[in-house]
Amino acid sequence: MTKFFFALLIIHCQLSIVNCYAQPGALDTTFHTQLAANTYINSIVIQADEKIVVGGNFTTYQSFPCNHIARINQDGSFDTSFTANTNANVNHVTIQPDGKILIGGDFGIVNGDTLRGIARLLSNGNTDTTFHVGSGFNNKTNCITIQPDGKILVSGLFTSYNNTAANYLIRLNSDGSIDNSFNTTNAPNGEVMTIELQPDGKILIGGSFTAIGPTFPPNGRIARLNSNGTIDAAFTANTQVGASSFITDIALMPDNSIIIVGALNSFNFVPVGKMARLTEIGTLDANFPFSGGADDNLNAVLTTGEGAIFVGGNFQNFQDAPFQYPLSRIAKLNQYGSVDTLFHIGTGASLNIHEMQLQADGRLIIVGAFNSYNDVPRQYIARLYNCLTPSPTLIQGPDSILCSTTATYTVPAVPEAQSYEWTLPQGWTGSTTTNSITVQTGGSGVVSVRAFSDSCGWSNPSTKTIYQTQIPAPEICLVTVDSASTHNIIMWEKNPPTTLIDSFFVYRETSTNVYTKIAAVPYDSLSQYHDYGANPNVTNYRYRLSALSTCGTETPRSPYHSTIHLQDQNNGNFNWTFYQIEGQPNPVINYKFYKDDLDDGNFQLTGFISGNSNQYTDPAFAAYDSSAYFVDVEWAIGCTPTRTLNTTRGNIRHKNSFVGPIDTTGITETAAALLAIFPNPAEDAFYIQSPFPIKAIKMLNVLGQELNCPSNKQKVTVAHLAKGVYTLIVEIGDSRVVRKVVVE
Repeated sequence: MTKFFFALLIIHCQLSIVNCYAQPGALDTTFHTQLAANTYINSIVIQADEKIVVGGNFTTYQSFPCNHIARINQDGSFDTSFTANTNANVNHVTIQPDGKILIGGDFGIVNGDTLRGIARLLSNGNTDTTFHVGSGFNNKTNCITIQPDGKILVSGLFTSYNNTAANYLIRLNSDGSIDNSFNTTNAPNGEVMTIELQPDGKILIGGSFTAIGPTFPPNGRIARLNSNGTIDAAFTANTQVGASSFITDIALMPDNSIIIVGALNSFNFVPVGKMARLTEIGTLDANFPFSGGADDNLNAVLTTGEGAIFVGGNFQNFQDAPFQYPLSRIAKLNQYGSVDTLFHIGTGASLNIHEMQLQADGRLIIVGAFNSYNDVPRQYIARLYNCLTPSPTLIQGPDSILCSTTATYTVPAVPEAQSYEWTLPQGWTGSTTTNSITVQTGGSGVVSVRAFSDSCGWSNPSTKTIYQTQIPAPEICLVTVDSASTHNIIMWEKNPPTTLIDSFFVYRETSTNVYTKIAAVPYDSLSQYHDYGANPNVTNYRYRLSALSTCGTETPRSPYHSTIHLQDQNNGNFNWTFYQIEGQPNPVINYKFYKDDLDDGNFQLTGFISGNSNQYTDPAFAAYDSSAYFVDVEWAIGCTPTRTLNTTRGNIRHKNSFVGPIDTTGITETAAALLAIFPNPAEDAFYIQSPFPIKAIKMLNVLGQELNCPSNKQKVTVAHLAKGVYTLIVEIGDSRVVRKVVVE
């Protein structure tokens, strides 16, 4: 393939082909070309050592003086070991098998020597004095192609070489002399812009010419010659109307079909979109879309062994009926001419692309008149990823974590990858560029990793969703009034058993919809709590429950359960609050009303009331002066707390009993004043004196947890307790005295 310089249109020659299984088209930002050439680049060739030689109209590269030719390193930096210069445009650069560099263009001086249109350089940029061009060409050269036998095909706008007639195409010997065995009788009648050498030695040429010699007019800007320069009569395009306008580049497909690009809008009067595919004999290939193509001229075409086709030029849209893709100056097609939508170029090149080359690792280098690619500054040269690094396979590591812990995640090594990038959930810490990472976890989230290879860039990420083990919010089984202590009990179950719970928190409603934590019950304790801070004879209470995980996180609170509060009108009429569970219908089937006529603990069932009613009248209310009453519930709540209980009841209501307010005493001021607790502070025991019979004594810590303190209702042993402030509750009848005591 070859290039010519026409306005800003450049033709290129043979390109190496490297297979690659994906072409994302992303910019390779490791290739440093932001401050590259100071104006456009026409041609590019890659040496065996992966260094890159470029030619064009520039006079500096990364601020280094280099007139029209330069060599750059693999990373895009300027190679200061290469020194060469010309006095004008270099249109084409190619490399011989021995590493010597052939250049062609508009120049007349190379490294200070008069060398018109062609020169050969040594690997360091010095002029090869064994290459004798004499007076050279009388006009510019566009393309130089080296045959396997070392002979050199040259095309351009010239009509003579070293004062010998040579119309637009000539073949030289390896020393620069004219190869007289190459037939020039049937020369083209106009500029030859591109040359493509077939595997069988035949030569394809394209350009603006319309005839090949006097015996084969007309000719439509493409021809095929035999290896000796004579016309290949089997190539039908030699005698057809052919392309409607000039052809700038030619490439061969793996099946030996021929891709031509340029300014053509038709071939043999069949509409085409700046490109066409011809069969081996030069007819239009019906399997390639005729109407599709670019909306402006194409300068370069590059094919791969897989049948992929890259095109570059000045177009901004590529039509693939019935769709039109905004593909600015570069596109990748499949072998049938359809746009490969996996080749993502973004906004593409800002101006003309003149030539393309594939590196041995598959990356694609483009040169031209552009100064940005996908809106990223790039001065006339850029490197694109031309494949996709394989994604890492399944991430190995724990799917769930407990608390904040250390965990390791790995992926099998990707053979192509040099590094890896891990992305962690918020709150996690850890860093590595290898295929294994050790992290400090911090909650649920997604771990992802992608691989990076120098040749293909970043892979798509592999992900793994990690869940922090969560304990479910506990549920209250029931709340009830304990007949023995006459205080509220909150009960729940430990189902399923788990090692993830540290403790349970009990909340009581202290004002409307405001819940205060009143207790923390360790997991290994009984799943119940006695609320000695509540007085069920005064009102009903609502409770919620939560659990504290061993990670230190608290679950949401359970729906509230509301206790039953029995009241009387002092005339035999009783009513009570319904048992309530937040968000659920009335769970009560029936209420059972009990009465103790003599208040001696002998309660008898006297009423059976439907669960949707909360009223009862005692017909024998006036018969006894010391009656006691309570309401019980008939239901079947499935609950298995540590203490088996499948019923709930309200407070015991004593006829004519005094009910004190909810305060720190709970009994009359006289009774509280007569209660003595000493010594306070104490080391071993507290002693209690009261004029009233003491019913029960409880000791609570600051969390509201009941402590095991031996007592005989006059003495409370505390020698086993840690120093601190505790709550002592002394129950007298239906009331209580609450005092703060200090253990020293």
